[in-house]
Amino acid sequence: MIFYKGKRITVEEKGGSHDESIKAFVGGLKGYSYDGEKTCEFLKRRSPNGETYSTARKETDEPIILKGIESGEIVGDIVAEFKNADVRKKDYDNLYGKPRPSHADITRYFSCGELDFDGGGEFSGRTTVALAFAGAICLNILEENYGVKIKAYLSEVGNAKGKSYTDENFSEEEALKSDSVFLNDEIESRMKEEIKKARLDGDSVGAKAECLCFNVPRGLGGSGEDGLESKFSSGLFAISGVKGVEVGDGFGLCEMKGSEANDEICLNGGEIAFKTNRSGGINGGISNGDTIRFKVAFRPTPSIAKSQKTVDLTNMRETEITVGGRHDACFAVRAVPLVESVAGIVILDEILSGRSGSFGGIDWARREIDRLDDIIAEAYLKRCELVRKIGELKKANGVSVEDKDRERKITEGLTEKYGEGNRKTIESLYGYIFSESKSREEQILNGEPEDGEKR
Repeated sequence: MIFYKGKRITVEEKGGSHDESIKAFVGGLKGYSYDGEKTCEFLKRRSPNGETYSTARKETDEPIILKGIESGEIVGDIVAEFKNADVRKKDYDNLYGKPRPSHADITRYFSCGELDFDGGGEFSGRTTVALAFAGAICLNILEENYGVKIKAYLSEVGNAKGKSYTDENFSEEEALKSDSVFLNDEIESRMKEEIKKARLDGDSVGAKAECLCFNVPRGLGGSGEDGLESKFSSGLFAISGVKGVEVGDGFGLCEMKGSEANDEICLNGGEIAFKTNRSGGINGGISNGDTIRFKVAFRPTPSIAKSQKTVDLTNMRETEITVGGRHDACFAVRAVPLVESVAGIVILDEILSGRSGSFGGIDWARREIDRLDDIIAEAYLKRCELVRKIGELKKANGVSVEDKDRERKITEGLTEKYGEGNRKTIESLYGYIFSESKSREEQILNGEPEDGEKR
């Protein structure tokens, strides 16, 4: 499953809730440091912790690094494994063919005829450990290298209201200093009481989380699907249970006139600034330098102890079920670090893509060159392997090596794509590539060993 596929960063996951393990695949971060201790501390925020709102399932979520990290440095694409230590498939034995309301069970059935729903499989919130792992790394890179800080917290749980950015008594400093998703003890007490009541009633509650992104450089993002709102939304909806996203004042803007909703532009100490931040730090999909803020709506956990109606798909009869097992009375509490993860991944991906003029130091440029060299080398070696296969096919079919017409089409096509001003560069580069390819194919046709092979 792909959690995020950006210009540079990719985050994928393999495995399900009741498999032996879940694997995380994170690409695009070569050249940065990896802090294992900070990563594990971050992952604990997503893990079950025995609180009243949390599932009783016990998972340590300690990453086993299989590839890509050596001596605290990211040396390539990362592969990490998370063992599923506390699996209880028997909890779902009585639910075979009986889709749980508001889960992906029924749509899995519509999609592929699946009847063994087995704890949600790849749709389970358990799989988000891979997203949290990638997020932990990106958030640390952002703070250590670019000074970007991201904080998410619960602004509502059921009927319990917390603080929000637009409140008069809200403090950004307070939000950043808090190490809890509840911001302070008073809010925590009210929200936990709301969750406790739902759990005792065999039910669950939903919640809203607000996320603030500080010191984000201006100029990140773009229009259309390249816009920051589009990328945040895409990543956030990959989190299980997310049902709504609003940027800035979001739906509240519907009740305003333009004169009220607009963020007037001003000067503050000679620097461009904004008198308000109703747009959430983004205009036209591009960061404007103000604090980026958005809210995420989480539905109540659909696995509840109350009796619910469903259909037994094995005999097509209506029936009632109660969902046993171990579930969160409010999974939004453990999902808050996932919101931070998505924000961190999106913002770092934009920074690494070089869209903002805020980054241009020699260290950054060299790191970018190192990344591009890695991409170029990998692509060229893959091309060489394909050339070898083509040479073998030409030999088997008695086809000539040289194909000037194809070479011309390639260079003309690339010139059209990248501009006439790059014609000489393209012709020079591909002149070398075509010459090397021809040499390799001729070696195969003549039965000679290729360079690097034993003679």
